[in-house]
Amino acid sequence: MRTVTEDAAADAVLGPREAKQEQISLAVDELAMLALGVPFDRPRPARAEVGALLARLDRLAAMLGDGSAPVRGLPPVTGLPDYPRTRAATELLTSAVVAGQVPG
Repeated sequence: MRTVTEDAAADAVLGPREAKQEQISLAVDELAMLALGVPFDRPRPARAEVGALLARLDRLAAMLGDGSAPVRGLPPVTGLPDYPRTRAATELLTSAVVAGQVPG
């Protein structure tokens, strides 16, 4: 509980840039944890859904790497109905990366 309290107190003094970096870090950590812990009994998503998710993650990684502006109208994550946490973490990452960027 002490660690959670200290983390929350630190978040209160973060500037916008640091808060954005923290949100990106949390989303990436969540996606990594989910990728490593997929239960074997879950139905596999359709190949097209997986391809769309990977393309989106590749675009987000490129935006983080080179600072490029987001693609206008980056569509929301669709599909993955049996993976709501993956979908939520991807949306969190998207909002953190796109926030504060100026569209080109």
